[in-house]
Amino acid sequence: MFNLWIFVAIASCLAFINLLWPEVSYEFKLSLIIAVLVIIYFSVFTVINLNLFTFIYCLALCFFVYKGGNDVPIKTATGVFSTVNNNYLGRMDTGSFTLKNWADPIFNKVTANVDGIPNTTIDLQPLKVEVMETPEMQTKTRGIQCVVKNIVLMLKFEGDMKLLFDIEGSVQTIKERCTSFVLEFFLDKIGEMNPVDLDTDKGNTLRNLGNQLRTELNQFCKDNKYPYKIGKNSTVTIGDTELDKEYYKVLGAKKYAELEQDAEDVKANRLTTRLRSKGLELLPNGTEAEQFAAAKVALGITKETIEKKTFGLDGDTGKLAKEIAKEFFKN
Repeated sequence: MFNLWIFVAIASCLAFINLLWPEVSYEFKLSLIIAVLVIIYFSVFTVINLNLFTFIYCLALCFFVYKGGNDVPIKTATGVFSTVNNNYLGRMDTGSFTLKNWADPIFNKVTANVDGIPNTTIDLQPLKVEVMETPEMQTKTRGIQCVVKNIVLMLKFEGDMKLLFDIEGSVQTIKERCTSFVLEFFLDKIGEMNPVDLDTDKGNTLRNLGNQLRTELNQFCKDNKYPYKIGKNSTVTIGDTELDKEYYKVLGAKKYAELEQDAEDVKANRLTTRLRSKGLELLPNGTEAEQFAAAKVALGITKETIEKKTFGLDGDTGKLAKEIAKEFFKN
């Protein structure tokens, strides 16, 4: 009976300490210390007196100590909260059942956040935010929309771990909000850009957008007290931008028209060269205008009525008349 009262007294003492000073109890592991001392006492008493009930009390306290131990997987961490008032008491880091990773299994709960599932941990590896393809977004030119593809960035954990435990949903919530911010960022930036800027010189355009995204997302995390940041050496990848198909059809038609015009220019240059050569041949001492006119007549480009006159003909004019006549009869 005496041992029963000791057991009840110890349980009451643990409850009293954890109700009034949960932070102190967790910090100094008072529940563990008291339980171990009583286990030693009951063990000695059991061996000496061979008392079955004392042995049962001893096993119960051993199970209490066992349940308080926690294994925290590699590259993760978890928090410890009071089951009485949900106050944050401390954190546990990667490791197996040790003194540091022990919490009262009755008055403490181990979880990733105050409203989370018990015995869960937070992944401390870099947080990957990935958007395979944004919705269609309006560019600065009315009616022309753009899609941004393969946006990938890595957020590195920095700062106070307690900030993670204060957020409902913890890392998953931060990831979702950062993804939403990325979409809002591109919705705003694409609306300020002309389609030609998103279609040509993409290397510089995407690089500038990536640098702006890094700066603004880091500020977003800082403002919301998220302990994550895109490092200076971390790459922000933006795969590509794609405009409306109609834009490319119009662009293609315009380019085709330019090519046709280039072809016409080539033809015109060839004809000009031919006219200049023929005019120089027909009227070597004439002006350029006279040479062109003569060549046009000779090649049948310009039809001209020729009246034969027997007076006032100089040498060149006579030659020209003869050449024109020859070309006329040839044709």
